[in-house]
Amino acid sequence: SSCTALRLGGQTYLFDVGEGTQRQLGFTRIWPSSINKIFITHMHGDHVFGLVPLILKIQSAAKAQLDESLAARRRGRGRRVLDRLPLLEIYGPPGLYNFINMSIALSCSKINYLDMHIIELVGGRNGLGPTALSRKKSVFLQRYPEIDTPGIRRVFLEAVSLQNDFC
Repeated sequence: SSCTALRLGGQTYLFDVGEGTQRQLGFTRIWPSSINKIFITHMHGDHVFGLVPLILKIQSAAKAQLDESLAARRRGRGRRVLDRLPLLEIYGPPGLYNFINMSIALSCSKINYLDMHIIELVGGRNGLGPTALSRKKSVFLQRYPEIDTPGIRRVFLEAVSLQNDFC
């Protein structure tokens, strides 16, 4: 199973989240609360099957931080309570939103302590995206109902053409 982590300026970026990701993260100094962005290259199981459990682990860490902050404030230590929920951005191919929402719904889980944005990258070299043509080709986009989950927002990011603008 695949996963690559990049730590940069106190933030952690993950690339692909295979099944063994949480286990391997346990051997590192990477805290779930430091993971801000996750990038999924494609929708094969060895790249996504650890994603939903990791999302729930990140949410659990966010809840623990909030509980700790509230407890410290009640004790009069004056620590500031979080103004807003931590943001987790997940970038990937069309179908990622449906995969995550379906997995969360079918496992009877909820996203209450994260503000999660799923950014589906559309366009690109093959021009594939959530269009009528690609719905026929992608198992993640055809014949499945859209499920909306509170706390999860879908965003489409169109491909940008770079034509020697930097030369």
